[in-house]
Amino acid sequence: MSYQKKKQMTGPKSATKSPVNFAEHYVISTVGCGGGTVCGEIADANTGNVVGSFPNAYYINGEDGTAPFAFISKPDSRLLIIIGVSADPEIGMSGEEIGQYNRQRHYEFIDNKLHLIRILEK
Repeated sequence: MSYQKKKQMTGPKSATKSPVNFAEHYVISTVGCGGGTVCGEIADANTGNVVGSFPNAYYINGEDGTAPFAFISKPDSRLLIIIGVSADPEIGMSGEEIGQYNRQRHYEFIDNKLHLIRILEK
């Protein structure tokens, strides 16, 4: 299981040099996207092309200078777990808008898209 925080990405071509950490031939990387947040991208390790991204930006700087952001992935699984506080409101399981809160989100990666399958409140 891969448990990663604040891994910097230098661009899509870096995916061809990074070890596969998701769904058999993809590389998930994160990069700071401003305002104390991190964004994530999913790149095809074979081509280096970015094929998807995290559905939101997530805080990495809370009031105490830290926030509980992490993502969990496995090289042989299409399951992606994202833990943390979203920077923007999110859409819940029933399509409703949900506010900013520390939660665990489970996504399945199908056809280069992340599909929300479960939300756990922390």
